[in-house]
Formats: sequence, structure tokens, C-alpha cells
Amino acid sequence: MKPGWIMDFGGGTGLDIKWLTENGYKIFFCEPSAEMRQQAINYNNNILHSADIYFLQEPVANFKTWNKSSSVFRKSKCNSFKLCRA
Repeated sequence: MKPGWIMDFGGGTGLDIKWLTENGYKIFFCEPSAEMRQQAINYNNNILHSADIYFLQEPVANFKTWNKSSSVFRKSKCNSFKLCRA
């Protein structure tokens, strides 16, 4: 898979974000547990310092609420993705 945007779905405490960013990926980080997500945010803020990670926050981070009519991501006219409310 060539580098680009990727979703770390159920990213937990962020154990994979170092490898992903070092290999050219930009990350949508999705972790429904606020405590685990905060650990990943702290890891990035204090150690990695990557600007290539977008941490999804509540309510979007709770993928249990996602359905077809509430798309989280929609393709924009400029051929990139924008985040939409769930």
C-alpha cells in the first residue's frame, strides 16, 4: 500500500502511529475509548510531534454510531476527504 491517508481504526493507545507516520502515512485516528485516545494524543504531543495525525473526537470517534446515512467522511470536489459530523 502506498503512503497516503489511512484510518487507524480502534487505534487504542497509539502503538502503530510511529511506524505509520515514519512510513509516510497521514492518519485519521479513531479510538472510541476517551482514555485510550488521550494516551495516544499524549504520546504524539510529547514524543512524536507529528502533524500528520488527525485524532477523531466524540461523537465521531464512537464508530458504534456510524451508519450509511451519517457518513463520517465525504469526498469533496477537490478530490480530498473532509470530516463530516456523524
